Amino acid sequence: MERTVLEAVHVVAAPIIEANPVDAFAAQKTLLTQEQMEDLNAHDLQTALRRTPGVTISRYNPVGSFGGATGGAIFIRGLGSSRPGAEIKTFFDGIPVYMSIWNHPLLDLLPIDPAQTVEVYKSPQRHLFGNAFGVVNLVPKTAPQEGFEATLRAAYGSYGTLLVRGENGGSEAPWSYVVSGAYQRSDGHRDNADGALGNLYGRVGWHLNPHWKVYALTLWNDNYADDLEAKGVSPNRRQGRYETRLWLFSAAMTNECEKASGFFKIYRSGGEGDWLDQPSSTARVREDLFNDFLFYGFKARERFALWPGGEIVTGLDWDRTKGTTRLSSPMGRKMYGTGMISPCFRHT
Repeated sequence: MERTVLEAVHVVAAPIIEANPVDAFAAQKTLLTQEQMEDLNAHDLQTALRRTPGVTISRYNPVGSFGGATGGAIFIRGLGSSRPGAEIKTFFDGIPVYMSIWNHPLLDLLPIDPAQTVEVYKSPQRHLFGNAFGVVNLVPKTAPQEGFEATLRAAYGSYGTLLVRGENGGSEAPWSYVVSGAYQRSDGHRDNADGALGNLYGRVGWHLNPHWKVYALTLWNDNYADDLEAKGVSPNRRQGRYETRLWLFSAAMTNECEKASGFFKIYRSGGEGDWLDQPSSTARVREDLFNDFLFYGFKARERFALWPGGEIVTGLDWDRTKGTTRLSSPMGRKMYGTGMISPCFRHT
């Protein structure tokens, strides 16, 4: 029988994801790098994850995520549909960034401009994040290995859409730094579909020796998105505007040795998610809902590789969560609420 041998096929195109690594505890995550995000022409977290297997997105506006509904949302294997809900948690460098009052993500608080890698965890992984069925974690950018580099990008397109990004970073032993900023806006494809996103990011690091490093980082952003409502629906049913703001700070010490590696990190993550000009039970009355959130605490983790093929992980987290909400109405109704989760300890 004649045998046919096919020629080898060499794939040179970049994949839609970087990898699906599995750790020593059989926990899997999906990695999406800066290269994939650029190939996708992504400008926010939804557009970055739109091709990721197991992830579905929804959006209303070309720029901006409306946090008061599912107009700016991600779903991981079906999780994330409850509003409010705690199925999916979002982090920046392992630091919680979401609305503590309603316990769900606000995606505009997580810009991808300062992200080097996006990690998607599609199942509960208690040894890493504790109370979550699915997790999206943004790994922030670090300085180049040596020398200095800077980039500036600008784009303009349909619906008055504007995008500007700038970044500068450098390393000169023992110091390194990265600073970046971005602004984007759009008038939207329909009336009341406009939105704007702005963020600033900074990181400075110090190499104490080849095994020990310290760094501090900060992230600030200010955003809004309007609700356009479905076509043919009365303008009185428009859900108004959703504004989000964040100021995050973290300082950490890390070690990378032959038999052990880990970190100790302190953090503070606080901001606002305000739902403005929303309809009440009385169609002619519009109300404002002001929500504040705050997370702070510390995280420590150490991994020991004491024998070939074996690994021991130890850790301790102390997290505290606060939140306040206030409803303001032209009719004079004002409702105040506060929520606090007592200090939460988690150890591994």
